[in-house]
Amino acid sequence: MPRYDWQQHKDKLNALYPIYGADGGNYTAILLAGGEIVEYRKRTDSAVEECCRAFGTTRQALARLYGPKVNLTVDVPLPLAPGLVLVPLDMRAPLAKGHGAVGYVVLGRCAGVEAAAEKGYASRVVFVDGTAVLCRFRPEAVKDRLLRAQQVEREYLAVHETGLVPWQGGPAFGLPTLDGREPVMAIIGYAYALGRRRGRAATH
Repeated sequence: MPRYDWQQHKDKLNALYPIYGADGGNYTAILLAGGEIVEYRKRTDSAVEECCRAFGTTRQALARLYGPKVNLTVDVPLPLAPGLVLVPLDMRAPLAKGHGAVGYVVLGRCAGVEAAAEKGYASRVVFVDGTAVLCRFRPEAVKDRLLRAQQVEREYLAVHETGLVPWQGGPAFGLPTLDGREPVMAIIGYAYALGRRRGRAATH
């Protein structure tokens, strides 16, 4: 099937989470603002990796970079762009081992967390448009995840708002490109720009 256009829908994305399709397939539900749900016929792990690559990075690269900052080794929040941080939560009881239980909510779209009455679920994450998804974590645990995601977002924005180099995403290991050049050249360019800025400061 054709790939989902994550870039086009990034401002409307509320959540993506694992579901079983009517045919029994292990798919992903993409919840958009306003309540539209797209059944994407890929496993959620694959869909999230595809989403990361659409923004020039990988889940592994983001987890390696931001996990230590929030004391997490698994289920690390994934900052993909300003306003687009995916927060992993346990969102279903899979029918078989390996089917996957983790879904993702978009931090900037979350409006609140409340207790859930539905059997098998402990909380409900409510979005700014009034739609919601169910979660198996207790409300306190979900709020903790959201707080950690806010910390990740601050770290991400601190890097991307330095103004030293353009950050456009990159194809290798989640590194940025610099004016379209390869990631290694981006690092060289970053160091050069930083050196020039420090040099100017020393002369004043």
